[in-house]
Amino acid sequence: MTRDERLAKQEAKAKKALEAAQRAHNQAVAASAQQARENLKKRRYKIGLAADTAGLLALDDATLAQLFQVLAPLAALPHPVAVLEGCMEPATALALGEE
Repeated sequence: MTRDERLAKQEAKAKKALEAAQRAHNQAVAASAQQARENLKKRRYKIGLAADTAGLLALDDATLAQLFQVLAPLAALPHPVAVLEGCMEPATALALGEE
């Protein structure tokens, strides 16, 4: 076997190994993406169920869309629940007649 033949054989072997590694990587990426999609689907179901349990699905779609637009900025805050509770206290007191 000549030197050129050995080099060609080594090159083919390296190319096969690289292709196998790329396939394995692509499969791992695809599996990770599939898992992320499944997790998102489960989370969406849980959130929808929580909204239904809280009675929010009784609201019409336009009202729900507005509600989520109002709530969206809370996601950027460090303690969104505490901020919302603080905002809601005066309105709740007024609604209950507890000024």
